[in-house]
Amino acid sequence: MTDVVIVNVAVTSTEGYDRDNLTLGVMQDQLVSEVAKANPNTVVIVRSPGAVLMPWADAVKAIIVQFLPGEKSGDAIAAVVTGDVDPGGRLPVSFPAKESQSWLTQTSQYPGIEQPGTAQPRYVATYTEGMNIGYRWFDSAKETPAFAFGSGLSFTTFAITCPSENVTSVGVSCTVANTGTRAGSTVVQLYLTYPPTAGEPPRQLRDFAKVHLDAGVSRGVELQLSLRDRSVWSEAAEGGWTAVHGTFGVTVGQSSRDQDAIAGSFVIGGDATAHKHRAMPGTR
Repeated sequence: MTDVVIVNVAVTSTEGYDRDNLTLGVMQDQLVSEVAKANPNTVVIVRSPGAVLMPWADAVKAIIVQFLPGEKSGDAIAAVVTGDVDPGGRLPVSFPAKESQSWLTQTSQYPGIEQPGTAQPRYVATYTEGMNIGYRWFDSAKETPAFAFGSGLSFTTFAITCPSENVTSVGVSCTVANTGTRAGSTVVQLYLTYPPTAGEPPRQLRDFAKVHLDAGVSRGVELQLSLRDRSVWSEAAEGGWTAVHGTFGVTVGQSSRDQDAIAGSFVIGGDATAHKHRAMPGTR
């Protein structure tokens, strides 16, 4: 019996020709499922222009998503598969668990309403989803993605410590430790929760830092917040941005859903000055 099986699957799209759905196709999904049934040590390499559905994800040992790689993709994949290089990439989009997990639920949003009186078909789309797209939609709709925005694995493990007393209106200081047995990379991500009166999505990425550490090594990481990070867009405001006042929540983790490293907050008063923060419950 073969020790490990590597299966390559792919789906494409081009400018002006979008995919009809998020699947890899019945034949490719069946191929992965049958191979994984015959050999549980199956690694799947996915090439796609964006998120795809993976109904077989729990049946395989590893998934490597390349998106749309360049001419050196073969060398890159070989280096990761053989363990010579730690997989340092993280997902720039959320991967849904099912086709219906989408903020585009009305024709008026996409493809839009056809307008009469034009020689060529013309559609007007209304962006009623506002800021609630991507990981923001998953949070606001309380939906669970298959793979969260910002997530990804390493050949080692990490622990992030961010004491609540390190939370301020201009950022947070954290310590990242490689708790595994070999060198690797992680991406530490800071998410900000606005006061309810701001009308913003539940959490928004405001800073991140990629950290490479040898086994057993730890180091400090500074994640920063600017005045713009604590502001919202307003067409009526001079300069377009308005500073928000109230209590802001800060969480740090290794994805949009991994936020156990810190639970803290700070307060911006009416004069836009920062006040002493206070601890708050976790928001996982």
